[in-house]
Amino acid sequence: MNTLKRNQYQAVVLILLCVAFGWVIVNVSSGEPEDLKVELQKRMEMLRDHHKAIGIKELLETYGYQVVPAAEPYLWDSELGVRLGATRLIRRAGLMSTDKLERQSVVEKLLDYGLKNPERKDGIFDDLLSFRAADYSERAKKVLEGKVKASPDYMTVLLVGAADVNSALPVLRRIVDEVNEPLEPFRIDNRKRTHSLAFAALMARARMGVKEDIQRCIELVESHPDEGFRVIVLLKRISYIRQPEVVQYLKKYLFMDKIEPGAETQLRMTYAQRAARALARMLRGFPGKRDGVAGPKTMERCRKWMSEQTKWVIIR
Repeated sequence: MNTLKRNQYQAVVLILLCVAFGWVIVNVSSGEPEDLKVELQKRMEMLRDHHKAIGIKELLETYGYQVVPAAEPYLWDSELGVRLGATRLIRRAGLMSTDKLERQSVVEKLLDYGLKNPERKDGIFDDLLSFRAADYSERAKKVLEGKVKASPDYMTVLLVGAADVNSALPVLRRIVDEVNEPLEPFRIDNRKRTHSLAFAALMARARMGVKEDIQRCIELVESHPDEGFRVIVLLKRISYIRQPEVVQYLKKYLFMDKIEPGAETQLRMTYAQRAARALARMLRGFPGKRDGVAGPKTMERCRKWMSEQTKWVIIR
């Protein structure tokens, strides 16, 4: 074989190898890794046997966003623990992603599942409240608006506010106005369900920046006669609104060392600790945590941080 033919032969072989190698890359990356499917199946079986955890963090560190399509079939499992495991895994993958389309895809998947299974939402709408307004695609916003217009419920109304669906403001106003008598949103009484829904609509409008509704929500919380209920339940609830006026309102409680009511045998927090948990849901960089009980050193950092801020970055 002369030099020219040998070079031509080597070039053809090289091209074929490149094509073949490229096909292998595409083939592997376009599907879910087989080991992920096997590993996920094993861990879901653990949940079926009522194990408490499946190592979500480890799965995400190993496989990243690939867990989303792998876990999606488990959303439809008959076992509650498996469904919860799937929703938590998908939610965490979405929240960890820095890709806008991936985050929006996760929101659409969870929203679609929740709406198709109204009798067993498994807390999935609570999961969706963890996402930012930008994570809701135009399609998701239209779906939510249609749901609120057709058959509104407490959680979908809150999601409309979280998604910043401004076109739904008029229908939310109508929901509020349907309560002709003084609004009593926190009364535990089946006859007052419309009041609870109206308060959700009021909070959704407040989250979208309607000033008069922000103030009315604060007034309703502050005027609740049961101070313990206000601090233990309502401070967290009002943190949903994510507006500066609410930050100022919660800041007042952050400097109160009064202990919440309850039995001496119970673990009780101070008003300040409750406020810190609520503020952690709202503010970027806040030293506290949204769950757990902040100790004295953490509370000192929280108060110092709040005192030093001239403006806040609100998580929206």
